[in-house]
Amino acid sequence: MPSIYPSDTDRRSTADRRRVYDLDYFQNGGIERRKEKERRSRAGVREMTWYEMPLYYVKYHETDDWVEISELKLMDQLYQSFNKVTPVIKEMLAGKEIKTEHGIYKLILNGNDQS
Repeated sequence: MPSIYPSDTDRRSTADRRRVYDLDYFQNGGIERRKEKERRSRAGVREMTWYEMPLYYVKYHETDDWVEISELKLMDQLYQSFNKVTPVIKEMLAGKEIKTEHGIYKLILNGNDQS
């Protein structure tokens, strides 16, 4: 029966054979050396794109102010009012405000204040 433990002997040499790259080369416009066709969907765009998290707000019936709430609290409160939450979230993504017995909910994308 074969052992599940790794071999006692290490087949790798003790020398580190990884290539060392100087980041200055890339930061100073170093040329791309790959010869194959770009397979990314957005060819030419190599930087990482950051997206802002959506902000959820509620205006409770007893107050006139919009209050930011967590996504978890939003889901919990919507689940109490609706059997299925996904169609409600789709409406919020379309820019609609959702009215429930708890209050009015809205979604703000990209930090655009819609108060």
